[in-house]
Amino acid sequence: MEAGQIPSEKFEILKQMHRNPEDEKNAKSQPHVQVALRLNATKKFHFRSGDIMRYVICKVSCVGSSWLKALIEVVGFQDGTTNSHTQRAYHLTEVAAEPDRLSIDVDYYLSNQILPVVTRLCEPIDELPSTRIANALGLDSKRYGGGGGKKGGDKESEWVPHQSAEPEHPFGLEQDFAACEGFQLECAECKHVSVIRGPLLEKEVSRNARGNCV
Repeated sequence: MEAGQIPSEKFEILKQMHRNPEDEKNAKSQPHVQVALRLNATKKFHFRSGDIMRYVICKVSCVGSSWLKALIEVVGFQDGTTNSHTQRAYHLTEVAAEPDRLSIDVDYYLSNQILPVVTRLCEPIDELPSTRIANALGLDSKRYGGGGGKKGGDKESEWVPHQSAEPEHPFGLEQDFAACEGFQLECAECKHVSVIRGPLLEKEVSRNARGNCV
């Protein structure tokens, strides 16, 4: 990730629009709405309620602002701006148009998309604090714990995984999972074996020629 060897498309987060962008009351706290409003303003896009928004969280360079860089260093932000990640969402077309100013915020993805998952997977392992996991991912361990000890110790110093009102999907809804072995499901009646290679939506379930089984 830090070497830039992963395609930008892999960092896309998907969120569905539940209202028209201009009808949202809390647009500043909803990154997908901000992206939709910006793109709609260009007249090249027309995102409406029900559309799936794709965006990435970026670092924003602030060239020539030495005082701002000094302030950022004190505050602790690593993205080149004092804005939170909710205000640093961009469409890939915007990133492509300004490659010198916008770049993928690897730190955000490590700390908000990868660290929570790895921490939950490693939860049964004793003597493995979240600080050690963060350090293994190249993150500043001081931001995620109180300096060691058993997990579940000092609650005030323990890192709490990022939570959002609605789940964000960093992968496309049509993700193929081509690198994974397909899940084989055998029908109890006709013994037909179906190989599932991706998310199976209820409306997409098809029946075989007999019509009485999946």
